[in-house]
Amino acid sequence: LFLLSSAYASLGKGDSAIVILNQIADRTPDPRDIQEAYYCIGEVFLVTKRDPDSALVYYEKVFEDSWRSGWHHRARLRTADCHLARGEAALADSLYAEVDAAKLPEGDQERLAWRMAEVKFFEHSFDEAKRLYASLTVKFRRGLYVNDCLKRILMINENTEFDRIELDSYADAEFLIVQGKSDSAESVFRSISEKSGAKLSDIATYRLGELYLLRGESESALSTFERLLSDFPDSFWRGESQKEIADIYWQRWDIPKAQEAYQRLLTGYQSVILQDHARNRLRQIEHL
Repeated sequence: LFLLSSAYASLGKGDSAIVILNQIADRTPDPRDIQEAYYCIGEVFLVTKRDPDSALVYYEKVFEDSWRSGWHHRARLRTADCHLARGEAALADSLYAEVDAAKLPEGDQERLAWRMAEVKFFEHSFDEAKRLYASLTVKFRRGLYVNDCLKRILMINENTEFDRIELDSYADAEFLIVQGKSDSAESVFRSISEKSGAKLSDIATYRLGELYLLRGESESALSTFERLLSDFPDSFWRGESQKEIADIYWQRWDIPKAQEAYQRLLTGYQSVILQDHARNRLRQIEHL
């Protein structure tokens, strides 16, 4: 039943997943299964339904009822995530500090380290954020967030005190995304993107395109990534933008345009990861 609820959640059918998980909690005599069911309900509310208020109720219940199980510390981590999603950065920061990282699975340990760094970034404490990002890259050398940390460190290093207002605005936009306020984030990213001479214009443009993709607005995303290619000839984000353009055409099943875009990605950019992605797609196209 846990697998079935997970399948429903992955399909975006959060209500169906919650019904199954409540059935598990009501019928099982095992307290560990009850804790897992409530934790999973919290996950559905937070991740699938983007409802941190409802998720918080279940995570706090797990936290209170699971002192001797592994769910206790995972629930505290997720409780902090809920407060961060509600825009309560200071409270989230204090809760993250209470989590015993050693008692979390390794993936959650890394996520905790990433969130603690991100909170400082959102609060404009950039020196402390940079220290925490650097620490994560050392402790989790092959981790999920290493590249994100390196990009954040580069961003902080390249923006001096004279650019602080721009960096503050960018951090605010990223925090708005965490809170699910995509319209407000879009406005801030667009302001930075269109600001003449701004150091963060290119990445703000790229993030604007990603935001459109998350909202299913592929045409707006496509035009945004194409604008990055035309307006920022020296940007680090050109390769990523070319990949997104190719992937949009691939998802539309516009094979001729996808093939052309992947060929440009393969021959025009030095990233091994991007080249491998383009090569794999071109092989798939050859066998259609």
